[in-house]
Amino acid sequence: MDSPLRTIIATTLIGAICAVLLVGVRGIVVASINRNLSIDEQRAILDALYVYDENGDPAASASAEKVEDLYNRYVEKIHGEPGLEQEFDVFRYIEDDVVNGTAIRVFGKGLWGEMRGFLALDPREAGVERWTVRGLVIYMDDETPGLGKRIRDKDFKERFRSAARKLVPGLQVLKGEGQAEGSLEVDGLTSATITGQGVQGMIDRAIEWYAQSDFILTGSKGVQ
Repeated sequence: MDSPLRTIIATTLIGAICAVLLVGVRGIVVASINRNLSIDEQRAILDALYVYDENGDPAASASAEKVEDLYNRYVEKIHGEPGLEQEFDVFRYIEDDVVNGTAIRVFGKGLWGEMRGFLALDPREAGVERWTVRGLVIYMDDETPGLGKRIRDKDFKERFRSAARKLVPGLQVLKGEGQAEGSLEVDGLTSATITGQGVQGMIDRAIEWYAQSDFILTGSKGVQ
């Protein structure tokens, strides 16, 4: 076999081997990215629902493996296509056959781009026309660091925790801070008016849809 032919064959074989290796590596990288995105979402759902582990620690602060375990143990998706991220996907937090909360996937527009998160509600009390907000977590945004991006800070999330007894529908995210009074007002973020309006829109759309969805309001696991 002459030298040029050997060179062509060798080059072809090397190219084929490299192509196979690249496809394999790409598959591993994509799988890793998808798992990380899934963990981020599960962590946000657990955080919004305020789920604790067996030691009384927030589930959202656990390791990736623990987050997956707690999510699979306590959270059930009850509305939305498997594998798709659609506005108003619904998840329930169930422990000992008791529904402790419902989380709704929410989308919104901030100053620079899309925001994604979860709005969690406590089960509605009989005869009461509003729900208590259990939590609101924004886990994806393109907002300005130090301004709009503060929607992901603990301080902002705490404004929506169950202990604050904020109610929907009717909850208003204010333009500034230090002004909120009562159960129907939440402080917004200073110098981040458009971000606050985006959060307001997320809440309003989710509650309007949720209040009209009878299939969510009743079920074998209890009244929502």
